Amino acid sequence: MVSVGALFASPASAASTSGTGLVRDLAFRVGPIVGAALVCGDIARSRLQIIVDKFHTLIRKAASQEAEGADLAQVLDRSITDGTSQLTAGKSDCITAERRLSEFERSLSDQAFVTLAAALGPTSAAAATAPVAPVSTNRSNLNEH
Repeated sequence: MVSVGALFASPASAASTSGTGLVRDLAFRVGPIVGAALVCGDIARSRLQIIVDKFHTLIRKAASQEAEGADLAQVLDRSITDGTSQLTAGKSDCITAERRLSEFERSLSDQAFVTLAAALGPTSAAAATAPVAPVSTNRSNLNEH
């Protein structure tokens, strides 16, 4: 498994691609982990909610326009659905889903998240004057199980 925490923490990773490109790439990696875990009744929804909430913060930081944020949120939602489908189709199981989620949680430190968010966000002076567009996403998947 690719260490997402290493991607979060690496300024070179953030510099090598656009902020939205990096967030899109992470959505393709994180979504299936969250989606598979959603199907497993033994995995606490609060664990998944923390990851999704942090990811939505990244989306807001990376997106320069509301439409761009909505697109990134859709990528995450589709990736979550793909992970759910993989597990229900028998391509994975709850033991694997728990292991992948635990590995992801270990690789994701608050410091790494702050580093990526800082790399994606505008300067504090620009942020103070910039309007903040809400990003609406379909979070109902988290509340259904």
